[in-house]
Amino acid sequence: MTEIDYSQYNLQELYEARFNVNMQKYPRNAELIEHWIKVREGEIPPEPPEPERIIDSIPELEDTTDPIQKKPAAPEYIQYSNSTKTFTSPRGRIGRSTYWMGNFALAFMTLAGKRLIMPVNVKLYLGVSVALIIPALMLAIKRSHDRNKSGWFTILFFVPIVSFWPMVELGFLKGTTGTNKYGNDPLSRGKRLNTRINADGN
Repeated sequence: MTEIDYSQYNLQELYEARFNVNMQKYPRNAELIEHWIKVREGEIPPEPPEPERIIDSIPELEDTTDPIQKKPAAPEYIQYSNSTKTFTSPRGRIGRSTYWMGNFALAFMTLAGKRLIMPVNVKLYLGVSVALIIPALMLAIKRSHDRNKSGWFTILFFVPIVSFWPMVELGFLKGTTGTNKYGNDPLSRGKRLNTRINADGN
């Protein structure tokens, strides 16, 4: 794996790269990822870490890839989402629609388990129900990030009397407009994508 230029990555993409890179096998890329995360967070100036990258004079090879089969590069404003990571990772932001659809899906699985599993094996049903708390918590943390709040905000769900407030804030209030420290605005990303698609169609 060659050294990758992470200087063009935004903060969310750098977090994803850090999550996926094999630090033991590719320590140089891991070092670059950490460097640019600190740059994006404003901790250090945007200077490349030592050792500086040395580029040898290698002639460029002609690209013989069939243009029909060649996959176009993704625009910078597109952040790829993975439905599995939506339920298993606390990183990033989600909007209200994703939050509600995810919780409806979890509620459906809980009810389906109650009808199909509980009559056969109560312990298994209880185990499945407890396991579904984890993806529900991931959704709540990402929605908290969209409100520019720490994931610890979700603890209020378990506090009597005030537990109604996170239900209201995460379920009904709009997230931060534009990029915050947890990632790009999921709503503005969708608008930019639609604008680009319409422009390409014209």
